[in-house]
Amino acid sequence: MVGFEGTSPPESLIDLLDDELVTGVILFSRNIENATQLKALTRALLAHRPDLIIAVDQEGGPVQRIKDGVPRVPAMRDIIDPADAFRYGEELGRALVELGVNLNLAPVLDVDTNPNSPVIGERSFGPDPSHVAKLGVAYHRGLRKGGVLTCGKHFPGHGDAKEDSHLTLPVIQHGLDRLRRVEFVPFRAAIDAGISAIMTAHIVVPALDPETPATLSVGIMTELLRGLMSFEGVVISDDLEMKAISERYPIDRSVAEAIEAGVDMLLVCKDLETQRRALAALRRTPLTRLNKSLDRIEAMRQSR
Repeated sequence: MVGFEGTSPPESLIDLLDDELVTGVILFSRNIENATQLKALTRALLAHRPDLIIAVDQEGGPVQRIKDGVPRVPAMRDIIDPADAFRYGEELGRALVELGVNLNLAPVLDVDTNPNSPVIGERSFGPDPSHVAKLGVAYHRGLRKGGVLTCGKHFPGHGDAKEDSHLTLPVIQHGLDRLRRVEFVPFRAAIDAGISAIMTAHIVVPALDPETPATLSVGIMTELLRGLMSFEGVVISDDLEMKAISERYPIDRSVAEAIEAGVDMLLVCKDLETQRRALAALRRTPLTRLNKSLDRIEAMRQSR
């Protein structure tokens, strides 16, 4: 899944879309002027690739890339009632469909147990895992009723991180018992509720894998998420250009290790040359492995 600069599809993006391994485009504020322009943009993308996943981070509160043509949603922390979460999700989902967006990278399922977190904070439904689970599932169900696919994030739980993974690689030192009681609870609930996709966190959790970031960890992505938690949907990496990964792993290696770990869709949000190198690395992956992910992505697409 690639991002790009500008408010209309550049020729370089169209060239990328001719590669079947590019299955999605992510939109940011830099791509969006108003509702009319956004509709024209998504129509142009879908005219070239009718099967394209078009995604946006439209969580609510501080993370709302689209400012025109959608209802304003409060910060997750300010939503208390599951009925309100469902209503906000349904209204937002209908608006996103109208604008040509088919995947919302929400809800945030991180539990906000660190009041000094530089990256989660009010994006979370709060510090209580059962409350986050109820509200997260309600928001997911509302979005799905509105017609868009959903993506819970950031597995296995970014809420207690002391650092921002855009800038460095956080380490979460909690033991397995704590992780089961807190961080995993909303993800288990969302999986049971049929969430379409789950996004990885660029964090190290030594209790799960002593040194490998979750995005690149077979133990976390395959053995835990796929195996113990029985998730059968699409696993999406957080942006591989974030410094937590990019400063430690060249893109060729992060792509190879993420795919080996069990990730299905790799986010490379900005740099064209990095996107080309990521695709080259994917083409070196055995076709049998790629087909597993392509099949999951197709099943998600068909579930809309």
